[in-house]
Amino acid sequence: MPVFVAGTNDPTVGDRIVDTQDVARVVRALAGDDLVRENGGDDSVDGGAGDDRLYGGYGNDTLEGGDGDDRLHGDQGNDRLFGGDGNDTLNGGSGNDALYGGDGADRLIGFDGNDELHGGGGDDALVNGGYGDDALYGDDGDDVLSGANGNDRLFGGAGGDDLKGGDGSDTLDGGAGADVYRGGGGADRLVFADNEAEGSAERVFGFQDGVDRLDVSGLDFDAFLVVDLGRNARIDFFKDDGFPGAAPELVERVTLVHFDASRIGDADFIF
Repeated sequence: MPVFVAGTNDPTVGDRIVDTQDVARVVRALAGDDLVRENGGDDSVDGGAGDDRLYGGYGNDTLEGGDGDDRLHGDQGNDRLFGGDGNDTLNGGSGNDALYGGDGADRLIGFDGNDELHGGGGDDALVNGGYGDDALYGDDGDDVLSGANGNDRLFGGAGGDDLKGGDGSDTLDGGAGADVYRGGGGADRLVFADNEAEGSAERVFGFQDGVDRLDVSGLDFDAFLVVDLGRNARIDFFKDDGFPGAAPELVERVTLVHFDASRIGDADFIF
């Protein structure tokens, strides 16, 4: 049976709750700027309102920041961290963790393990600081997603996002908005689909022809045109609207920065 612990609910003071035993606990810190530091066991900690600092310790823990600008540390184990409202910092630590930023401009750090990071609302920074095959979801807002090591999957969601694959063979999908793709090392797949804004302008840095591929299988187009811009190469994708004499509709525009247009071939695409 878990041990139940309740805070004082005093918003002017806050609680300092430190566990020295290896037992599972359910902690409700309630209102105030609280410090909760757990030890062993599979703990459940709710910081409540206020700017809280929650540490899970050993075990598979669930930490909820609630309202306020919170700092959540999963530490060791397979943890679940929920920032809630406010500008929160979530650090999963080692293990296979799931981090949910909630509303606000949050910073999510997966660290070691195969982690899943969800930015939620706001302009978030999602970082996998260690090894593992991770899934990063920016959701709403203009987010920065960094995969680091491992074969990662990055989904920008709505907004103008910056996706950085890092080492490994990564999948980068900007979603809606004008996004920036940076595949990094490894054979990366850069996804462009119809869920993006009509004629949106995407930029790709560090494209490796013969290694990376542009996945346009989810893009509804009839033809594409490669334009030599000197130091850059631009690829325009068009859709025929079916009316005689009408100009084709531009459905997507991708610019490969610092790339020679003559090097683009069918092998660089997934149709």
